[in-house]
Amino acid sequence: MALAQQEKIRENEGENTMKKKWIFPLLVVAVVLVGCSGKTKKEQSIKNEGVALMESKDYAGAIKKFDAALKVKDLNKLSVPEIDILRYRAQAEYLAGDYAAADHTYTLLGEVDGDKTEYKNMRVICLSKEGNELDKAKALFDETNALKDSGIGHKEALLELGRAWAKKSSESGDQSYLEQAKAYFAAAAGKEGQVDTQLCDYIGKFYYEIEDYQTALAWFEKGLGLEASNRELLFNQAACYEHMHDYQKALDLFKAYQSNFQDDAKAAHEIAFLESRL
Repeated sequence: MALAQQEKIRENEGENTMKKKWIFPLLVVAVVLVGCSGKTKKEQSIKNEGVALMESKDYAGAIKKFDAALKVKDLNKLSVPEIDILRYRAQAEYLAGDYAAADHTYTLLGEVDGDKTEYKNMRVICLSKEGNELDKAKALFDETNALKDSGIGHKEALLELGRAWAKKSSESGDQSYLEQAKAYFAAAAGKEGQVDTQLCDYIGKFYYEIEDYQTALAWFEKGLGLEASNRELLFNQAACYEHMHDYQKALDLFKAYQSNFQDDAKAAHEIAFLESRL
């Protein structure tokens, strides 16, 4: 119960984190490029309107603005500022949940802006969320995974691909997909320099979602061994104990969590629930 509720919050925060990770560097690039791009004030104004719409979560409106700002027929001859706009469009499509469109735009970006790992990782995420071309997603993931620097978004790509395999396994009854996901997480955990709190949290979430709470707990606690005060890991650790019906342990952990993070209404709710069980 607990992590299922909190997961939605954490996932939304994760998307916001990704949004900040991509948008704010782009804003800096955009400001730098405006002075040397030769684009008209009108075109720049249209783009800025798109950014404002995107930040207000009107992604459909933002996409229309970015398309209007591009105003080019040959997408293979984009200028640097126009590539910047195309990146915004890809992100808006992703955040709108139009993963097929986002995959198409990230594919285009790979063609016009170099074969960058960040675009491939985003394609893995989009294809995994779409769920229809997991073999293609796997092939793209394998490409970036083989590199020394797998690029921005690689761990997010791993989590989404694992989730997609788990879903396919559940829907088809074929456990081989689930085993494939587990094998990829095990490989990631064994990759030198790969294990950090984010990876521990992602692998823990994966196992939590397939209701293997003991393995999930082990990963959350492994992450806490790296960063004892990590807010998300602390909450998820307590949630695992709750789902394993160790209510006293879960209550103790949630109370300890609440003493450090008093602004979390979800923790207060869980404490009230657990106290009613004891």
